[in-house]
Amino acid sequence: MNINQIGVDYYQCGLAVSRDHGTQDYLLMIVNSPALFIIHGKEYMIKTRQAVLYNAGTPQYYYAVNGLPFASDWFHFSMTAEEKKQLQLMGILFDTPLPVDDNGTLHILIQLMADEYYHAGSTKDAMLSACLRAFFIKLSESVSTGEISQPRSRYSDQLIRLREQIYTNPEQEWCVEAMSRKICVSRTHFHRLYMEEFGITCMQDVTAARIASAKEYLSQSVQSIHTISERVGYENYATFVRVFKKAVGLTPSEYRSSLYK
Repeated sequence: MNINQIGVDYYQCGLAVSRDHGTQDYLLMIVNSPALFIIHGKEYMIKTRQAVLYNAGTPQYYYAVNGLPFASDWFHFSMTAEEKKQLQLMGILFDTPLPVDDNGTLHILIQLMADEYYHAGSTKDAMLSACLRAFFIKLSESVSTGEISQPRSRYSDQLIRLREQIYTNPEQEWCVEAMSRKICVSRTHFHRLYMEEFGITCMQDVTAARIASAKEYLSQSVQSIHTISERVGYENYATFVRVFKKAVGLTPSEYRSSLYK
């Protein structure tokens, strides 16, 4: 197997993908937000933490829902006919949303693969090969234990509305204490509920919302970066630059410049 492209912690508001002829390689996605998938004419309104493995050439149609950003980890890869057969023997189905229950291990493995993919080293190929094998072994295990979908939490609707507020108003002073009070649960319980519902911690989501908003300002306005920093909730400019670079791989000024190359 060989990775052709990879992305981790991907977020995009209003995502709508329509690839009538799919892709020439295989696409594996771990979807971490509510989303609508249409596969071979059948609609799937999937929940968080589901995997989709697209066959090469399968038309790809998937969309963000409820006004939320589309959140996923993903990679395109190629493999031999024998390797594809092995995945099928492991119970990994193609072109079908698969519920997973893995406590974040799949996300960690994709992060490791992304680190290796984008930072060339002498052990890159060996590390990617080992991580891919581990990933599909864990996916097989996760799918087998996650076949029966768990009922939605009684807090799901409240959590979705809260998340909409976060992405609509990322500049607010969001903190765990305030968010847990909105749901009327303890801080610890809220943290667990949020992670189970969206596959990400609440404060990681706040950061993602702020970075997404900052990227929009950087691409669609001529406001100074100091002003944008404050508008997305960072009073400390240095903190904003550090967090943005960690998330995007570029400083805000580098990101803005890259849009016009």
